[in-house]
Order: sequence, then C-alpha cells, then structure tokens
Amino acid sequence: MTLSASQHVVLEVVAGMNGGYGPAKLDFLRIQPDATAQAGAGGLGWRVPAGQTLVITEVDWQYVHPQGTAGADKIEVLRLFLESLASPGNIRRVFESTVTLSSKGEGGISESMTSGFVVSSKARIAPDIMPGPLGPPSGLQHLILRGYLIADL
Repeated sequence: MTLSASQHVVLEVVAGMNGGYGPAKLDFLRIQPDATAQAGAGGLGWRVPAGQTLVITEVDWQYVHPQGTAGADKIEVLRLFLESLASPGNIRRVFESTVTLSSKGEGGISESMTSGFVVSSKARIAPDIMPGPLGPPSGLQHLILRGYLIADL
C-alpha cells in the first residue's frame, strides 16, 4: 500500500480540551509535518474526516506515579476506547498496554501493532489509565498515536 504524506497521522493527547474525555478532559491534536497542531472545529479534539477511517498502528505512552518511589513495581494499564460521537457514553475498549513501574515509580512503552485498530469518523478515541490516577500533573505524561487514513468504503 502506498500512502501519501497527507494520509499519515500523528496524534498527541492534550488535557483541558473543550469536550475532552474524563475529568482531565483529554483529547487529541493532530501533529502536522510543519510542527503545527490541528484541532477539531470549535476547539474540540481532532476528528477523523467524513468519508475516511483512521488506522492506528503504534502507541507511545509514559506514566509517572504521583507518589514517586512509592509506586515502584506497581502495574499501570493504558486503555483506549472508541466513543460514539452520536451517543456519548457508548464506549468500547479497543487497545490495552501494561507497564510495571520502575524503582522511581515511572514507566513507559512504545507499542507496534500488527493489525492495529480502526476509528471511523463517527467515533473518537478516549484514553484511560487503570488503576491510575490519570493526572495531571503526575499520571499520564505523554500519549502519542501513529497511523494512517484510508477511504471509508
């Protein structure tokens, strides 16, 4: 499959977004090749354009326990859900990644998926951490998703 540069997608999670998911109001911005960030209409997070589907193939994330070394050897799980834009609250889990925190209470991982997961223009990606807390200021420090757009058939 040959992809044009415009089909490649890099998404970065940002807290405090208008209409963002959960108490931290997390949503995603699309990082452009010129280092600018693209949000959605009305200050919402970036959404998959109508007529297209997003295939997510890679996830990078980092977590810092709020109590530092007291979080050593604890397990944290990043969960990504799809949430219906038409029926908020209708969510389905599509991805999980687990880390065991270091002696400093920190951890992170880069995941590369064989098939990935797909997101239609009728849904958004909703991140969560278990057992957490999600943060900020501690908790989830970075979350980057990579993938590509294809025509929605």
